[in-house]
Amino acid sequence: MASDSSPSSAQRTTRLRSLTGPIAAAAILLATGLGLWMGRKGERPQVKIPVAPAPASVAPPPVAGSNEPMSAVAPQAPPNPVDEPVSEAEQQRIYDWLTESDTPEAAAESMLASWKELSPAGKLAVSRHLVNLVADEKYESLAGLLLDGTNSAEVKEVIFGDVLNRADEVKWPTLLRVLEQEDNPMSGEARRILGFVLGEDYKDDWAKWQAQVQSELIKPAESSQPPPPLPPR
Repeated sequence: MASDSSPSSAQRTTRLRSLTGPIAAAAILLATGLGLWMGRKGERPQVKIPVAPAPASVAPPPVAGSNEPMSAVAPQAPPNPVDEPVSEAEQQRIYDWLTESDTPEAAAESMLASWKELSPAGKLAVSRHLVNLVADEKYESLAGLLLDGTNSAEVKEVIFGDVLNRADEVKWPTLLRVLEQEDNPMSGEARRILGFVLGEDYKDDWAKWQAQVQSELIKPAESSQPPPPLPPR
């Protein structure tokens, strides 16, 4: 049973509505990818490809035997999938998955089966479709991408934004798993949301986090009470 200091259901509802404005706006942008699924087969979608960044110049090595010092070259950061273009081949694969699959579930399964074959930019593009194609009952596949350390922060941000709109029995346990994964770029945001909703940050007391999420957030939802609020950004 929650203590008297825990936020009431009404307080949680108020807080949730205060955050869902920007989250809903992000969800609307993500949901536009689903429009392609509703289009007619054979109609090629218009894909805007960002301009690839110009390659960084690298100084040539000094000539052997010369006294010319070697110029320092800064290490190259991994490519940002936001800045990278989606290849025409991957655009075609995405288009085929969306238009030739018999059901949204089949399209999602094809995308997930080919996930490791995609470039970082391709994964980011596909993640924006997956959040619209994967049902709550199959959400573990998306949770796996959110928790996979090899996926980019941009992909995780897309999936994290989507999980906030899922049913409570999916949303809160997934946020808790992200919180516990301290090297996850979304861990801090998960801590901020859960700490605000529960009224306390339980630091590294994972047993306390789990108990509070189960008693305060999941069970009330099963009793048809309004979902707890999320903090404003």
